[in-house]
Amino acid sequence: MDEEDIKLNFINRSNDFNNSEVVVFQSPVECDPQDEAKIDLMEQLKEISKTISALEKLQPKVQTVISEQQEQGIYNPSISVDDDFESVVDMLNKLHENLKSTI
Repeated sequence: MDEEDIKLNFINRSNDFNNSEVVVFQSPVECDPQDEAKIDLMEQLKEISKTISALEKLQPKVQTVISEQQEQGIYNPSISVDDDFESVVDMLNKLHENLKSTI
């Protein structure tokens, strides 16, 4: 398991006005390999969601560029951009759902 920097803020709400010390420690915790696999799947699900969101945001821009190229006669796709984007987004959504069902 990788080490990470964790920042903690402690607020002393006691009536102790002495120069107190706080000691924080953690004993090593073993992680079940199955739990690690679930964590990996959750990370993959997040990445898929980000990709879907990025594609959805990108689609109108790509449509504009394609339309301009079509007007100039330099681009002639065999299928529409909408179909391309919908196919990719549908595929990613299905993958997302399949991964989610395995957790």
